[in-house]
Amino acid sequence: MKTNLTPDDFLKYLIKNTETRYIEYTKMLADLFKNKDLYAGEHFDWYKDTLRDNKNSEEKTLKSLRLELEHLRHGMNPPFCYVSYKSKEK
Repeated sequence: MKTNLTPDDFLKYLIKNTETRYIEYTKMLADLFKNKDLYAGEHFDWYKDTLRDNKNSEEKTLKSLRLELEHLRHGMNPPFCYVSYKSKEK
């Protein structure tokens, strides 16, 4: 990876990697339900919950990064700088 990335390029890089992880978690979760009998055991629920939590976390991160990139392209401050955004997070 280049060290002299612009903020726009860096956010694109982060979004690309986050999308990849999100897709992989989604595929793993689908595979888990498709082959339920292979994963049967005492750890099935734990594995399912872990995959679902990670997928949801990546989805939330992806949404946040896309919003930050949108603000950057419009010449605005990142969303976390605004009071109304901070109050929505709580």
